[in-house]
Amino acid sequence: QATLAPRLSATGRQQAAQLRERLVQEGMRFDVVVVCPLMQSIETAHVAFEGLAAKFVLSPEHTEMAKPNQDLSCLGKDWSEVEQEFPFVTEWDRSLLIEGYNWKYNGIGWTHPLPAEHRVAHFTKWLKIMKAQKVAVVGPLGILSDMLAKPIESCELVEHEI
Repeated sequence: QATLAPRLSATGRQQAAQLRERLVQEGMRFDVVVVCPLMQSIETAHVAFEGLAAKFVLSPEHTEMAKPNQDLSCLGKDWSEVEQEFPFVTEWDRSLLIEGYNWKYNGIGWTHPLPAEHRVAHFTKWLKIMKAQKVAVVGPLGILSDMLAKPIESCELVEHEI
């Protein structure tokens, strides 16, 4: 049975830790890590990038569109629940996460109200005009693969110039 907004599995935590090891070994640092507000993405960003980024920004623009009867992992939790499970997010910038506008409750969980295909170009443009030099994006594989126009794996480090 599917779980609403699941946490990382043991495999997921291991993949995030391996990514962190690689980032540390290569001496990589980031100006910004842009994180989708889903539980697995938040946990991945924290495990892999904590201490390696100057700033964390939450953005619902690169979440997948969740519909009733679809994968519940595509749905987010109420923000108070997120803060209870991950107290560190209170220090992250969530100014782009506007409840009732681009982050709405659909009767089951929280999601962006527009289909992902209507947001990918806008999100990519926003990343391009961002003043940060080195940006990491953490979110669902489907939408990140669409942005890169190629399939990617969980916790895969892909360097891409936008």
